[in-house]
Amino acid sequence: MRVVEHEGMYKSSRIAGPKHNYLGIAFSNCPGQIEVIERNMAGDVGNTKNIAATDVMEVVVKVVERESTVIGRRLFVARVEYIPTDTPEVEAYEELATTIARYALQKLDCVGC
Repeated sequence: MRVVEHEGMYKSSRIAGPKHNYLGIAFSNCPGQIEVIERNMAGDVGNTKNIAATDVMEVVVKVVERESTVIGRRLFVARVEYIPTDTPEVEAYEELATTIARYALQKLDCVGC
């Protein structure tokens, strides 16, 4: 899976047949309140949300804590960006969060508080 960084947000997506998921994570060296950004795709207006922000955030925080422990460098989640009408598979968000966290933990030298 490919990760791109844009303005401090690390982003990745997964498309497998009819299933699709997008996730963006911004990190900090300090714990704090996590901002959740719900993005809409063109044509999503009025569509039912498939997955709740709390479910995505819970998975992302768990994965970042786990990967930080493995790497030995503590990072915290500052922002989470996702599309609420994407496929509601928590496992997909876990996979995306793992990919992003590993990438960011290798690339980041310093993240301000």
